[in-house]
Amino acid sequence: MRNYRLTLILAVLASFTAFYACNKYKDTLPPSNELPEDKVVTASVQGRVLDEKGVPMQGVTVTSGTASTTTDVNGTFFFTDISLYSRFGFVNVAKQGYFTGSRTFVTSTSALNFVEIHMLPRTSSGSFDASAGGTVNVSGGQSVVFTGGTIVYAATNAVYSGNVNVYATYLDPTDKATLTTMPGDMRGVMTDKKEMSFRSYGMMNVEMESDGGEKLQIAPGKTADLSLAIPAALQAGAADTIPMWHFNDTTGKWMQEGKADKKGNTYVGKVGHFSWWNDGGFINSGCIWLTMRFVDQNGNPLANTNVYLYINPDTYAWNLGITDSSGTVKEMMPTGTIYQAKVTDRCGKMIGGVNVGPLWRDADWGTVTVTMTEPVLSLSGNVVDCSNSPVDIGSVNVYIDNLTYRAAVSNGKFSLNILRCNGASTQAQIIAVDNGTSQQGSMNSFTVKSGSVDVGDISACGVTLNEFINVTFNGNTYSFTNPPDQFSYSSPSFFEATSTNPDYKLVSFYLYNNPLSGTGTYTPMHFLFYASGISAGAGGAHPMNVNVSQFGPVNGFITGTLTGEITDSTANQVYPLTGSFKIKRAN
Repeated sequence: MRNYRLTLILAVLASFTAFYACNKYKDTLPPSNELPEDKVVTASVQGRVLDEKGVPMQGVTVTSGTASTTTDVNGTFFFTDISLYSRFGFVNVAKQGYFTGSRTFVTSTSALNFVEIHMLPRTSSGSFDASAGGTVNVSGGQSVVFTGGTIVYAATNAVYSGNVNVYATYLDPTDKATLTTMPGDMRGVMTDKKEMSFRSYGMMNVEMESDGGEKLQIAPGKTADLSLAIPAALQAGAADTIPMWHFNDTTGKWMQEGKADKKGNTYVGKVGHFSWWNDGGFINSGCIWLTMRFVDQNGNPLANTNVYLYINPDTYAWNLGITDSSGTVKEMMPTGTIYQAKVTDRCGKMIGGVNVGPLWRDADWGTVTVTMTEPVLSLSGNVVDCSNSPVDIGSVNVYIDNLTYRAAVSNGKFSLNILRCNGASTQAQIIAVDNGTSQQGSMNSFTVKSGSVDVGDISACGVTLNEFINVTFNGNTYSFTNPPDQFSYSSPSFFEATSTNPDYKLVSFYLYNNPLSGTGTYTPMHFLFYASGISAGAGGAHPMNVNVSQFGPVNGFITGTLTGEITDSTANQVYPLTGSFKIKRAN
């Protein structure tokens, strides 16, 4: 039997965190107490990526080690039989206009692993002159103080002296949403190589770039002051000094680095580089592994189900586990503590739970039965082409309850099961697509509740699917067309095209600060263009206008023109730019 001993711990997620440190591996650790080798195993992962409003995100790049894929219209991705680390399985997601997201998990090799990641918009928090320095305030009482002359280009460490654009986001650990938006998981590695679980006092990510889009960093040997307000629910137990932790986005681990001092109800610490940061304090407790299995009233495993863990008497969730395909969840927990495991459905409603503990060693809590009551809508129908013949290969897009679902069409037929949050009557909007002819039909609307609904014949004819973005500057026109190029549109109004032509790679513009609501003129938060020998952007003193002339329904099209100026940072030149676009609206 394993022995467990107390280990003092600290924590900080560029935010502030109270950690439960533990020597979890005494039987296998050498005298240095370093962690045992994290073995490479073969496993499968399914996940879903959503934006900050819970809307599925299409076209997100997902990586795990050397494996890579993109999300579909439902924000879903799959990895089958890939290499993952046994204790720190890691998935990373990236999309222009959003902060990079990730999730770390204990890998199950005997069942399908599930993850859910909510991405945060990469919004501007302010700017300052690199030579003079300055203070940038972030919503919620957080701030970063920069000293003049301490900013360099991230790629070369060459001194940078221009305008610095700061993008930052803060996560409140007492907000349940933090558990699906934070990077990694609630574990970290101390400087002495001990692994711990932790309680966060707050987290913040800071990124810097030039007006031309080049990434910036703090100069080697220099620091900036990071100040994070302590949430009201955590102020009474906040220590005077706690360690800080940065997130390693290669390994998926929180790593101890530096400390933060309490000043009033704020933690202030010095950081020598920017990434995600976190703060925490000492908790006199060891750690154990807790395993539970959840099934429904019929004995079926509750796969891909959120299990929120609360430490009594806290009123906010401390940790989140997601069950694998066998309904099992395994999490590192502090010893000697009573927990509540609360199970929620896919709509966020609590549907069951169990009290656990106190525990002093690894425990398998067995099987927990939860009663499921969510209504299921089963849609089916036929899809025909312009000749009224069955479509051989195609799809249907269904928009219902503010979400988009997609089902494949084979030999003219489709079927789709949708788990709804309630059984109230609503409108399901359906558009059919014929991949063979690159045509789609008009919007079909049906009144539905739950149960089986046959929508009959739906036409996939009348609208050409071709999407395009054309931009012209410096005497050259660059054209992106789908097919064969890849296009994506996601809320709140992010447009991107990636070219298959090696001479030009990517164009994107993002309207987060002024999201699309119909036709009209909009100013994007950023406009980026990358090509062979060109790295260009618009914004600040050289703005871009997006003129929307058509704003179709979901699965319809958005068309318009582009006018403004673009700065080519490679040539250090500003050029007038014009363009046009037609992009399918995904949500």
